[in-house]
Amino acid sequence: MDKEGLAAQSYEQFRKKEYDRVAETLRRFKKSDDPKHLHNIALTQYYMSGCTEPYKFLEELQRIQNSVEEKADNPEASASSNNNASSEGDPAFEAPDTFLLAYNQAVIYYHLKKYGQSQNILDTLFQNIEPVDEYLAIQICFLLIDVHLLSRQTSRIPPVIAYLDKTLQAMTREKQDAKKEDDKANQKEENGRSSSSPPILPADFKYNLHLYKAKYYLTINDANNAKSELKNVESTTSSAPNPGLVLFLNAQLDYLRQDFNKSTKTLNSWQKDLGNSESPMYFNNLGCISFRQRKLNMASFHLVRALKENEKHVLSDTKSVHHYTTNKKREIMYNMGNQLLFSSNPELAFRSFQEAVPLYMKQPTIWLRLAECCIHTHQKKLKEAHSLQKNGLVKKATGVGKTRRIILPESDNDLKVTRQSTTSDDPQLGLVPSIAYGSTCLRNAMYLYNSQKFPTSLASPLTNLPNNAAPLPSTPSHNFPENSEQLYDAILLNAAYVSLVMNDPLVALSHCRELLARNTTDKCMYLANMYAAEALVSLGKADEAVQHLDPKNLGLGNSDSVNFSFPNSVWGDASCNPRHVLYVNLAVVHILKEELQEAYQKINQALSVGHSTPAVMMQVYLELRNGNADVALQLLKVIGKES
Repeated sequence: MDKEGLAAQSYEQFRKKEYDRVAETLRRFKKSDDPKHLHNIALTQYYMSGCTEPYKFLEELQRIQNSVEEKADNPEASASSNNNASSEGDPAFEAPDTFLLAYNQAVIYYHLKKYGQSQNILDTLFQNIEPVDEYLAIQICFLLIDVHLLSRQTSRIPPVIAYLDKTLQAMTREKQDAKKEDDKANQKEENGRSSSSPPILPADFKYNLHLYKAKYYLTINDANNAKSELKNVESTTSSAPNPGLVLFLNAQLDYLRQDFNKSTKTLNSWQKDLGNSESPMYFNNLGCISFRQRKLNMASFHLVRALKENEKHVLSDTKSVHHYTTNKKREIMYNMGNQLLFSSNPELAFRSFQEAVPLYMKQPTIWLRLAECCIHTHQKKLKEAHSLQKNGLVKKATGVGKTRRIILPESDNDLKVTRQSTTSDDPQLGLVPSIAYGSTCLRNAMYLYNSQKFPTSLASPLTNLPNNAAPLPSTPSHNFPENSEQLYDAILLNAAYVSLVMNDPLVALSHCRELLARNTTDKCMYLANMYAAEALVSLGKADEAVQHLDPKNLGLGNSDSVNFSFPNSVWGDASCNPRHVLYVNLAVVHILKEELQEAYQKINQALSVGHSTPAVMMQVYLELRNGNADVALQLLKVIGKES
């Protein structure tokens, strides 16, 4: 049998998964250093091992790749085996036969969830895709879209989709032209087709293209186009339909539209037909839906169940390369982190996010969440410190009648907590939820955001992650950002807060000014001005601080109604009111400027909104400065009785 006959025979045996016979057929070839032949031997051995040695397969592919590159650098040695090489582009990808070698490397990296390495290979292939045969080119493009979706680089997907649309149009046109030709012309076309390229039906290609478009539109939160593409999927006949994926995408569409009941119903309709690998994703998505419905306990239940199902699936797997692909532990742990963070468990949320970091380490959102865990933990410690004494002004009261005495606090609890939060006792990089580590996380988030624009949702088509959820308690970044601009606003706001806690007002002021120069929300504008004023006060620039405390600059105006509020504070409910906080801060600035009358007026305005420890503390101070010791003492006695 000649070489072409052996190649056709080995290919047919491979399609039937008769790998032992494939190996025997390949051994009948004469010894050759042809990259395609060496690649087929490595691929056959990989499948004979049950796909359980992906790293060994990668090493073999890399060895073959190195030999190809050596030949590309030595034209005389490679002239006989590489006559069809292109004169432009990456030398490693000049010969069309090497594209399959590179593609399989990208596939293995994809299964190992090493999306950066896979993307580098696929990007080079796509840039030099013209000499590649049609079938392989389509597979390269589909895998590249998957990698871009998982890497959150959706801005790079439209050119790939445009190429696939163009290919589909050409394929459809060729099919129409083929119908007009006689049988002899069709036979000639079939004989000219490379045996290494399996035929692809236009209907199957169209079906998969609509699926990938739907995944893309769902990732960028375009519900209308996603719905249109899913309708196209349902109206397209395919020889290999994927009803499970279609169902999950429809459920995600309802999730995106916030029709959570319908999304749950869609998922439940497929529950009986779920496989071991789909069960974790099913419970994960139910957890995401419950989370968006503010049912945090129910969300926790579903996510814990998802982790159990995932562990069961992992243990039942044969440790093949698909073990890495179908293991969704890190995706589920990210969702669990969000649920714990919103349930006021920042320490546990921090651990969950740390589990997800290896998968999402190049995404700014994961670092923002870690920083928020650090901020929550710091504020939780502040609250615990204040709970040790019922009142911030009075430690305790002793005696009765004329012997009654009020004992003031001996130290500043806030300062103690801040010192503890800005240091770490962990010898290994300080991976504890401290303000210092939070500052590092925010620098990572800022660098990643500035390096490349990322969408904010870390959702994948099958394991939806919640976004745009409820306000976080006591965190400057109060919402899941809806777009990349809000994501950066949240990073800047958190960075300013952390810088103030770490006693670095210059850096805090820089972040605030950058945020104020952007078109942001009223709440972000308010907080940025407040943080800027505090930074300027720390720098001894009270006059400049007043400008940031102008109600017009804070989105408050002259109306008493405010379209935003803040979560509970350690200082009481009144300190959650934006106007109350504004008046107290204005009083501080006026005191620093020795404008006691104006300060007294602002404190009265603050107290008219509500009572808080800082406001009363300021009132006592002003009474003492005005020489009204009796009034100040009376205020302290009232506070002492309340304590």
